[in-house]
Amino acid sequence: MSSKCETRRSSYRVPRVQVAILVGLFAFAPAAAGELFVDVVIRRDIPYGALLWLAIAAWNAYWFLLRFAHVVDIEDGRLSWRAPLRSGTLEAADLRRVRPSWIFSNIQVMETAAGSPVLVWAVKGFSELIGAVSTQRPLPCQLSPQARLAARMPVRSSFRGWG
Repeated sequence: MSSKCETRRSSYRVPRVQVAILVGLFAFAPAAAGELFVDVVIRRDIPYGALLWLAIAAWNAYWFLLRFAHVVDIEDGRLSWRAPLRSGTLEAADLRRVRPSWIFSNIQVMETAAGSPVLVWAVKGFSELIGAVSTQRPLPCQLSPQARLAARMPVRSSFRGWG
């Protein structure tokens, strides 16, 4: 039997349109809304206001473009992830647990033995992703209320399992 037949692969992909909407909604909209609120409602200039809003946009861009993974692939004990502007790979054996983010309700944190945790958007199919990881490396998992809600939504799952 060839090794290609023995390959086990699973994939979790948040649709690109949804990623674009989420990045726009959560990364750039708060900075624009803050500027609009201060400009229109309060009608005052904030000292260094442009720098403040730029810092907010940069903070949000860091999280939403570099840290939050929207694609996770598992193949033969290796977990590969991709954010809009960053990606990485680690051994499934290096995962320690999965827990909700303390800051972001729709983000699940995949803690690793060494290095930065993998932060993943929790949409429909995330629990199946954890099930696929658990077949290769059992690990404790606590889902956020939003991840549990997403699992019950009447939309297409972002998880695909093969092998």
